[in-house]
Amino acid sequence: MDVNAEALLRQLAHAQGSESTEATEAGEDPRVPLLRALLEQQAQPDEAERADRRERLRQSIARLRAEHRALSETNALLAEALGACDRCWGSDPECEGCEGHGQAGHFEPDRALFNELVGPALRRLARARTRRGAPPPTTTSCHQDDSNHLQ
Repeated sequence: MDVNAEALLRQLAHAQGSESTEATEAGEDPRVPLLRALLEQQAQPDEAERADRRERLRQSIARLRAEHRALSETNALLAEALGACDRCWGSDPECEGCEGHGQAGHFEPDRALFNELVGPALRRLARARTRRGAPPPTTTSCHQDDSNHLQ
């Protein structure tokens, strides 16, 4: 046993003299209850450690709430741009907003948001198809001008 462990055992033996005496009389190694007490002390975090854990949890919760808010706002904008239900996107028959019918295009898309959010992707697709020699993408339900804006 190393010097530190022996010193610790001596301190614990002095602090818990009666337990050691009872354990010895019962035929148990007197160091067992001392080691048990030491392990229990080490297993219990001190108040500063608990406060630090609580603060880290508060910070994590605040970050998650902010991230959730940002994602909810992005979801709502994209759903509005595409004319979809921002609650379920048409996947929930019990949805109070669309009764499961709110996939993209179910509601009137917001043209300005569509052009802002989807327009760049359409232009990129058109450029990629043109480079490959394929005709640019077309839609059957909307008309686009030369810059792929909805008309």
